[in-house]
Amino acid sequence: MVKAGKIPDFDCSIRVDILARRVLHGRADDMHSRRAEIGGPGDVTALHNLRIAGKRLRYSLETFAFCFSKAHVEHLADRVRALQDVLGRIHDLDVLIRLLKNRAGQLDGAHKEQVLEMAAKQVEDEDRNRFLRKIFDDRRHRQHIMGLYQVMAAKLRERAKLYAQYEEVWTEWEREHVLQQVRDLR
Repeated sequence: MVKAGKIPDFDCSIRVDILARRVLHGRADDMHSRRAEIGGPGDVTALHNLRIAGKRLRYSLETFAFCFSKAHVEHLADRVRALQDVLGRIHDLDVLIRLLKNRAGQLDGAHKEQVLEMAAKQVEDEDRNRFLRKIFDDRRHRQHIMGLYQVMAAKLRERAKLYAQYEEVWTEWEREHVLQQVRDLR
């Protein structure tokens, strides 16, 4: 698991509301720096690390909620949860797609790259199926591998949509200064 960012001036002997602000500030900074590590949809590890940083931020908001306006903290925690949900679904698909690719590689190493490229393209299912039928001559093998690649293609498209959704959510966060709202809690 990714290490959490350092909490500046962490000191358990100070008032809990001051400590809470320091922890939340550190968690917000960690989210910001994790976001900066993401260069695009292929950054699987960076996306997962952002999800984990989001968990830490949300748990910290929930832990220290009693120090601040309940409604505002709940609103911020809900915003973090929504981002986490999208990132979690992306991560689940990343795991599934990796498993499908591994299985596909076991079944047909010779055509793997060509077929994976086609699976990722935004083409009609019938065009994709026609392409796959040309590649695979053996009927039994063809049905098995075509089903596998059709599932993979669907999951890759689903992931692309989720990544676009993540980008929209993050753009909203930036426009509404969500992380700054966390830092500014009083």
